[in-house]
Amino acid sequence: MSNLNYNMKKNNISNLDILLGLIHSKLLIRYRNKKLLKLIYNDLIDSSSILSVGCGTGFIENYVASRNKKIKIKGVDVIVPKKTYIKVKKYNGKKIPFKSNSFDVVMFLDVLHHTNNIKDLMCEAKRVTKKVILIKDHYYNTKFDNFLLKVADYIGNKGFGINLNYNYLKEGEWLSLIKQLKLKIIKFKKFKYNYFHPTKNIILKLSK
Repeated sequence: MSNLNYNMKKNNISNLDILLGLIHSKLLIRYRNKKLLKLIYNDLIDSSSILSVGCGTGFIENYVASRNKKIKIKGVDVIVPKKTYIKVKKYNGKKIPFKSNSFDVVMFLDVLHHTNNIKDLMCEAKRVTKKVILIKDHYYNTKFDNFLLKVADYIGNKGFGINLNYNYLKEGEWLSLIKQLKLKIIKFKKFKYNYFHPTKNIILKLSK
């Protein structure tokens, strides 16, 4: 049995899941990356050191670094892809493997809802960052919002074996968590990628 077939069975991934993921990747990921870059670029470009948690290939991070050669960007992820655009270190999904106050910015781009320990990871980010935590994630207000997020998450990620915890927070829950962690809000932006994209998105720029 090939590794691919083994992983498909182990993670209960069907051929349809893979097909949906590839279609989503071809049609939407480039647009999503371009839009997201516009939204977070100014929050990152003046930093000298950035850590991206759950960075995957590091495509977006590499683009930012290419625009300012002085920026040093590193990534950590529980699974390190064979091809990466930045230096990516494997970690256990709990303890960020860097000393306290190591980076100007620690960021999570569409990562936290895939975990079951959002608060713990944000605590770790607070420890590792000198200044800022930048988060791009989702929020929901209604059960239907939550359902749409789950559908979009499944289509975009199941076929690639990405962990699906569907751990979305309501807007008020984000605010409560920020307060619990004694972080300050610099930026709180809600948005949709376009009128036809069903999911609700949020960008949080927080300081210690």
